[in-house]
Amino acid sequence: MSSKKKAGDYFSRFTAMAEFSTQAAEKLQAILDDFSPHHMTVWMEEMHEIEHSADNTKHEIIRLLDKDFLPPFERDDIIRLANELDNVTDAIEDVLQRLYMYNVKSIRPESQDMAEVLLKSCRLLKQTLEEFPNYKRSDCLHDQIVEINRLEEVGDRMYVDATHSLFVGGEDALVTLAWTEVFRCLEVCFDSCEHAANVVENIVMKNA
Repeated sequence: MSSKKKAGDYFSRFTAMAEFSTQAAEKLQAILDDFSPHHMTVWMEEMHEIEHSADNTKHEIIRLLDKDFLPPFERDDIIRLANELDNVTDAIEDVLQRLYMYNVKSIRPESQDMAEVLLKSCRLLKQTLEEFPNYKRSDCLHDQIVEINRLEEVGDRMYVDATHSLFVGGEDALVTLAWTEVFRCLEVCFDSCEHAANVVENIVMKNA
C-alpha cells in the first residue's frame, strides 16, 4: 500500500469522526428546540449510537496505527487527534445525559443559543478535517482553525452570561443546580472543538 493511500486512511477517519460530532450537535440542537422530557430515553439511545460510531472509528485509527510501520505523522499526534475528536462527541452526549439526570422539564433559551454556536463550531471542525489533507498548500486551513478558536471564546462568554442569569433570576435551587451543570457541559463542548482544532494546527506546524 502506498504511503499516500495510508495517509488517506487516517484523514478519511478523522473526517468521519468530525462528521459524527456534527451529527451529535445537530441532534442536540433539534432536541433543545423541540424539547419533550417524555422522549429523553429514545433521544439518549439515538445519541449514544452516534457516540458509539465515533468510538468505533477511533478504534479503527488505533488499529491502523498499530500495524503501520511508517505513519504520516508522529504516533502520539495521531492518537491525540483521534482522542480529541472523540471527546467532542462525548461532550455533546454529556449535555443530553445531564438533562436526563437532573430531570429537566423545560429548556432555557440560553442553551438553545449555545447549541447553535456549538453546531457552527462542529461544522467548521468537519470542514477543517476535510481540508487537512491539503495542509501543505491550503489557503483556508489556518483561518478555519482561528474561527473555531473565536467560536470557543463566544461560547465562553455565553456560558458566563447564562450562568450569571441563573443566580440573578431567583430560580429554584434544584433548577439552578441542574442548569449550572448543563451550561458547564456545553462550555466543555466548545473547549473540545478548540482542542481538536489546535491539535490539527500543531501537526501542521510540525510537518509543513
